[in-house]
Amino acid sequence: MWRNVSKVSSRTKSVTLGNLDSETTYNLTMFSENRYGVGQRKSNVLQVETMKVTTDSVDVVIIVIIVLLITVVLAFVLGVVCYFRQKTSFARVNEPTLQMQSNTFKESIPGVSPEKIHVQDKLIFCPNGHFGSEEQNDYFSWKEISRDVLFMQNILGQGEFGLVVKAMLTSEETADIPVAVKSVKDIATENDRKELFKELRLMANVNDHPNIVNLVGACSRGGPLLVVVEYCEHGCLLSYLKKHRLDIPGKGTFVTSLDQLTRVRFAYDVSKGMRYLEERKIIHRDLAARNVLLGKHKIAKVSDFGLSRDIYETGLYQKTTTVSHH
Repeated sequence: MWRNVSKVSSRTKSVTLGNLDSETTYNLTMFSENRYGVGQRKSNVLQVETMKVTTDSVDVVIIVIIVLLITVVLAFVLGVVCYFRQKTSFARVNEPTLQMQSNTFKESIPGVSPEKIHVQDKLIFCPNGHFGSEEQNDYFSWKEISRDVLFMQNILGQGEFGLVVKAMLTSEETADIPVAVKSVKDIATENDRKELFKELRLMANVNDHPNIVNLVGACSRGGPLLVVVEYCEHGCLLSYLKKHRLDIPGKGTFVTSLDQLTRVRFAYDVSKGMRYLEERKIIHRDLAARNVLLGKHKIAKVSDFGLSRDIYETGLYQKTTTVSHH
């Protein structure tokens, strides 16, 4: 028989009895006690029944503990993975003056020893001398662009060995921008690839100017060379002039619908671009309306000042899409 005697102060209005079994009936009686002894009168017997104890609260606590443990383990594993990925990326890309031991530039930079090519802060540094020359004391550089962030779109133009494609350059930090990507076809010779690389070298040595088509970067690792330049949304000046000319019936000639101010502005833009190239000691050799592109707000930009005529000239400026380019 269960028996429990608990004494409480007269000022206490409640008492808690412990160690009771669930779903069990108990008889309770109360009596008084003071310093003179125990009272003779007791209260009536009060029957009480304990409630059924459920394990729901215990189960909830266990589940919460398990979830917390799983969360801690996953966070730890994720932290370890991120740490090693960041460490690998840092060693591969951001290590100062990292010398390339394997020739990952075999397809893109012909004729240059891989030991003389360096990577620093996402820039590729290459000797500035001529191919095969030992006089390569200074370097030129370009921003290396991952092939994974270039999404190719339509062909803008092509020649027998060369190809220009519109692409979107994506970025997690900035908005996507349209660019033009120059490359050589699979049938191109070693000399053709050298010519494209020479174009990259020339453009990399020219600082940005509003009236020339500027270099954005290049893809030179792990595949053929891709030279990424500004995309000029209004195409070449030659196509633009043809689009705005009006034929005079019966006379075999034409007039332009462009006002004089627009034509003078085109000429002024081109002259500024050519003057800048002259200051940089660069001779264009083939300035023509087909080699002038119209960018945003129809600003004229001199293009192809480093272009090899043998690679790109044939059919390159023929209209292949609704947007003409080079």
